[in-house]
Amino acid sequence: MARILLVDPCGWQGGVNSDNVFPNIGIAYLTASLRSAGHEVYVADMNNESLSDRDVIDVARDRHIGLVGISVKTATFGVARRLGLLLKKQLDCLVMVGGAHASMAGAKVAQEDWVDYLFAGEAEATLLRLCEQLDGSAAQAAIAGVQEKGGAPASPVYISDLDGLPFPDYSPFPKRVQDAVTLNYPLVTSRGCVFDCIYCSVPNISGKKFRKRSPENILAELEMAMDLFSIEEFCIIDDAFNLDMARSKRFCRLLLDKNLQLRWSCPNGLRADHVDAELAELMFRSGCHTVMLGVESGDPTVFAGIRKGETLEEVSRGIKIFQAAGIQVGGYFLIGLPGDCLQSQQRSVEFALRHGMIAHFNMLIPYPGTPLWDWVGVNGSMLRDIEDGLHFADSGGKVLPVFETAEFRESQRKTAYELVHTRVARFEMLVPKSFGRWRRTLAILVLLLKYDRARIFRAVKRTIAKKIKVKGKS
Repeated sequence: MARILLVDPCGWQGGVNSDNVFPNIGIAYLTASLRSAGHEVYVADMNNESLSDRDVIDVARDRHIGLVGISVKTATFGVARRLGLLLKKQLDCLVMVGGAHASMAGAKVAQEDWVDYLFAGEAEATLLRLCEQLDGSAAQAAIAGVQEKGGAPASPVYISDLDGLPFPDYSPFPKRVQDAVTLNYPLVTSRGCVFDCIYCSVPNISGKKFRKRSPENILAELEMAMDLFSIEEFCIIDDAFNLDMARSKRFCRLLLDKNLQLRWSCPNGLRADHVDAELAELMFRSGCHTVMLGVESGDPTVFAGIRKGETLEEVSRGIKIFQAAGIQVGGYFLIGLPGDCLQSQQRSVEFALRHGMIAHFNMLIPYPGTPLWDWVGVNGSMLRDIEDGLHFADSGGKVLPVFETAEFRESQRKTAYELVHTRVARFEMLVPKSFGRWRRTLAILVLLLKYDRARIFRAVKRTIAKKIKVKGKS
């Protein structure tokens, strides 16, 4: 049996650089599949635990690891490259890469000297087959979805029977990840997306076919999580949880029938056009308290060009349906879509405020294989490598646009990032938590003076009114 080390490289969003802990559910699924076949698995979670490259190398050496798998996102590929080169230089081991960036930019990633194997698509089954070939229990043969060093490019493979997968295994993860799982258990109930949004890389990562787990299988995982972690809340992190409304309703009814009494949310962005009053009511009654919707733009002209397969009017309708059921609604917006400008961002802010939403704005990054990538090649100018881009951070200065257009320059995109988050009072996206109380207050005041002076006047007016009221009572 193989000894395998799975690595999650450090990124800005992880628990090392912030208070948020993001369990890598992909690695948890791989761990479960490998262990079910008898392999020995270790996890180096650099994203949520303070581990240096030397620490990871020491683990690989001490555990006599023969195969190291690195899960890569675009923003963490630089860290993965640095670690991979050190592993190949200092140890006699094979290095493989998988994850979102490997599926999106496989041709480029496979050219790296330190990469022995690249996995395109989903690796739960293909990694098992590679292990069988490496330990001699299976004959050598090409494996669909796996590209060997110097070999032909691999087309991504996807698993059709999601109910047949073992449930994610978090036992080799650090304690703080297990604690985070206990507080809010991450749940994947489907994979793939059938839509053609121009900016979205999900079809290149998870495929265009919508594959779903049965509600019974999902409930079985939740009951397992209650037994192992004593969870009281979970979050569904699907890309299209409510695409099949009948399945979503059955899931909610099963939750009610089982009386698990778990709170839950959908933080990854639901389809606003796939909800009716019955689904929203069932979600609320079964414990759902918050959903996030993919709005992208509140400007009708910009919205019409992103091929979401729904209208802005349907988005508004979906928001109202969820809110009427008692569910808090948030929305994801993008800065920099085709046709976007500062005025369009103002319209997005007004849309969010008008609908009483929690608004989250991301700086747009074009990913290989998406229509947006091709559009930027014709209509925009790249400013830096996409590996250096961040969708958001705790300071506007950290969020550097990776491209610009003649209509929406880099400086304007930076201004937009500050403007929108000030207008929706998301100051945690602009002012680092490391700032002391007075420095933070001053920074917020400067932002308000620059972008939202009316808020200051309203606050002063409310304060004066309160003082007059108190004085009148006395």
